[in-house]
Amino acid sequence: MRKITSNILKWLQSSILAEYLPMFLIVLVLLFGASSLVDKVPQKMVWYGIPSKISTSGDFRFYPSDERGRLLDEHWFWAVPKDINDTKNIQKIYEILDPQGVYKITGTRDADDCGYYSDLDEVGNSPCVASLTLLDINRVGTTTIEYPVQYAVGGTYNKIIDSIIPILNLPLRYFTDDSIAWGTVNTARDSYDKNTWKFAAIDESYQSFPDIKITLPVSDYSNDIQKLPPIKYTNANYYDVSQQWYEEQVQEYGDLAVQFWTEGDSLTWVRKFDVDSDGKTETIVGLCGRYGNHCPHKILIIKDRKIIFSAMAGVSSFDLKKSDTGNGFYLHWVPGEGKWGSTGLCCPLGYVKTRFVYEDKKFKPIYEQEVLYVKVNNTE
Repeated sequence: MRKITSNILKWLQSSILAEYLPMFLIVLVLLFGASSLVDKVPQKMVWYGIPSKISTSGDFRFYPSDERGRLLDEHWFWAVPKDINDTKNIQKIYEILDPQGVYKITGTRDADDCGYYSDLDEVGNSPCVASLTLLDINRVGTTTIEYPVQYAVGGTYNKIIDSIIPILNLPLRYFTDDSIAWGTVNTARDSYDKNTWKFAAIDESYQSFPDIKITLPVSDYSNDIQKLPPIKYTNANYYDVSQQWYEEQVQEYGDLAVQFWTEGDSLTWVRKFDVDSDGKTETIVGLCGRYGNHCPHKILIIKDRKIIFSAMAGVSSFDLKKSDTGNGFYLHWVPGEGKWGSTGLCCPLGYVKTRFVYEDKKFKPIYEQEVLYVKVNNTE
């Protein structure tokens, strides 16, 4: 065996391999290194998607789709601009995106974000969020899905609003403060003066014809007779939030404020008018959980120290308005689905106005109308 091994070594040393073996090994090392580098260089890939969220901050999210706009998955993915600080490029991308568009997105694959939902304290088997570094994006079609996109609203320019409600370029001083539903202030001017705002949504616009098809859920209102909460003059729960606020509520609304404060609510407003055609005024109360927003959350009608009607509907802009007939009222509410749910709590497109009448000792809805705001871009 030793003799055979010795002969093999002598052959290797004397053969051509002895001369070229080192070079051969170097070539192998170079090829292996090049292969490793290719594996590490990000490869371009093309995905198709429908906008899930669009923001001028560069937060672009898409639902995966095919080229024709058919959804492939309900879990969105990120398309992150290569330079998140390049505001001009982000604005350019933002401007070409449309809520109903189907987009071809070219990018390089990034690591999935598997901690996104856990950071939001969402429980369950939450998926990892896929992510692309966005290199190029082009629109290739239009989807038939209704308003799939979610926009960052408030200070951020809202494309869904501009695509649905009319837009006027006029001075805001042409409109009363009471007609302004919401808007964006100009931080360089007096924010308390609505005439200086950048733009505002005005409640002086489109109103549909009445429709007897009622969309207000039956579960959102009740004719059950209920007792008012008792008046409890104890200090137990009065000052758990703000003593000054409590005292202001009592000063303005009296015992009514005490009754609901001990139940955890503050009064948003109190109105008095006839709603059941008896020629006498009833008390209408708007309630809000203490330190809540988008108030009121609940509306009550009180007669003879009893609650005769209650409602808690929609996601914002909840209100109850007087009917000129003295019979019934108009309930204003914003649905949470379709076009209504696409703009968030702060900035509704308008509201649904449901007409209630008093008949057979109860209030019942008889027709509804859609009311859309008009957006006024302040020219002053």
